[in-house]
Amino acid sequence: VFDVCCGAGNPPVASFSSAQTANPNFTMQFTDTSTNAPNVWTWDFDNNGTTDSTAQNPTFTFSGAGDFTVKHTASNSGGTSPAVTQIVHVNAPGPATAVFTYVAAASPAHAVNFTDTSTGGATGWAWDFDNNATTDSTAQNPSFTFAAAGSFPVSLTATNGFGSTSVTKTVVVSDVPTITTLNPIADAYVSKSSPTKNYATYTDLKALAFNGTYEYHPYFQFSVAGMSGAPASAKLRLYVTDGGPTGGDWFNPAGAWTETGLTWNNAPALTGTPFVTVGTVTPGQWVEIDVTAKIAGDGTYTFAAINSTTDMITYASKESAFAPQLVITR
Repeated sequence: VFDVCCGAGNPPVASFSSAQTANPNFTMQFTDTSTNAPNVWTWDFDNNGTTDSTAQNPTFTFSGAGDFTVKHTASNSGGTSPAVTQIVHVNAPGPATAVFTYVAAASPAHAVNFTDTSTGGATGWAWDFDNNATTDSTAQNPSFTFAAAGSFPVSLTATNGFGSTSVTKTVVVSDVPTITTLNPIADAYVSKSSPTKNYATYTDLKALAFNGTYEYHPYFQFSVAGMSGAPASAKLRLYVTDGGPTGGDWFNPAGAWTETGLTWNNAPALTGTPFVTVGTVTPGQWVEIDVTAKIAGDGTYTFAAINSTTDMITYASKESAFAPQLVITR
């Protein structure tokens, strides 16, 4: 029975591809692409009728740039292929072309990672990070920590055996945001129907308006310190334990109060126009309220709400497993 599996018994059909490598110069990489499973290869790179290599995938360094006739045969137990020839063009190498990219590092602050993406087979790199015409690094892919945020000209000179080129980019270095999460120093709710009662120890803070009699307002107090001015953003985050169609009309009232002393009779008044009205809130989820405009710097801040509907909502207090948060980004 004649076995035709995998080309057995048939001589190869020779073929190959080639590509110029960066180093050494004028070097070509040859790849055998013959079919029918050859196991012997011959290469004649200079077209003089002699075998220059018997490797399957050899490299060869030519004497210079130009066009060269390359001859290749492949053999197996079934015989030897007819020789196949190609005209291979070898380019004259030139200087490396300097190119780079950069990204901010995770840490420390103001650190930047640089990646060389130069073309043309660069073998040497010179980086100038501080624009003083001196080399700060010869690594291919260095990191550098700038003294502060800002815009800096960064230069890379990429070199190979044929010369060098340089490129300069303006690298923008940003401050890494500082995020601080605060829990309230005090929270409670007040009840119109029990104007002298304090509700400081409850795990849920109520908000409700009903028939002008049953009305509840939740209060949250935060102490902000270590600021050098207004934050980039500030979010009041509250965990909803009982939802409804509105999360309340929110105020930033003035006036001092204490957690264990707060009652309807002495609570800071919630008058004027609310700075925000929150829409539907869903139980079991956090709601975020933008209070950036209300935080001017260090100080004590109160946030309180009126629910103008008859559908009571409740938020988790600091006595619960889901304490309120003031998230400040600087």
